Amino acid sequence: MQPIPEGFPPAAAERQREDERGSTSARGIAGGAADDGSGGPGLTLEFAETEAHSRLAVLARLAPYRLIRHVIASGEPIDHESYFDRTCCAALFIDISGFSKMTEKLVNKNGLEGAEQLARHLNINLGRIVDRLTDCGADVIKFAGDAALCIFPVVEGGPDLAAQTLRATQLSLECISTLERENYVVEGIRLTAHSGLGCGEATGFFAGGAKPAHLADARTEYTPI
Repeated sequence: MQPIPEGFPPAAAERQREDERGSTSARGIAGGAADDGSGGPGLTLEFAETEAHSRLAVLARLAPYRLIRHVIASGEPIDHESYFDRTCCAALFIDISGFSKMTEKLVNKNGLEGAEQLARHLNINLGRIVDRLTDCGADVIKFAGDAALCIFPVVEGGPDLAAQTLRATQLSLECISTLERENYVVEGIRLTAHSGLGCGEATGFFAGGAKPAHLADARTEYTPI
């Protein structure tokens, strides 16, 4: 199984893993299960690899891909107090406007059902924006309500900073114009999008550290600046 290279788009990486899972399962079935000495069929090496990749696919939906790569490479949990990284990248912040007013209308009008409707509208619009960005090589760092922050890292053998900045700019304009063109209106409120863009060297670290009394660990959050 070929390793997923640095900078590989998370969405594309997940599709690659799904393809590999299919072919790996076929190999495991054809070759039979290995006996692990427990009296029952054991796991083949290929199946074990498949399980690991499956778990990584789940993690890729919850954490920045660069942190997942660090854990894979080191084989150790991340030390939030000492961890930091540096990368040359283009950073894109994209925000959908109109959800605050939509929240008031839907929740006040329909209560819990309104909250479910709001979540559905948010997932439809922000979800497809994120899918488009990750398909083009973005690493989504975090969400903030109806906004997302992602980076387009410069990696060895890949596009340079100018090309990544151009890519981020083009995708930003594409996402904004798509939402504008579709004229997405709910309860008389029309959704629009805005964005901010930066480029250069970013340092990522974990901010926070104050331990609430009711939690076992301090709360921290990965933040690139």
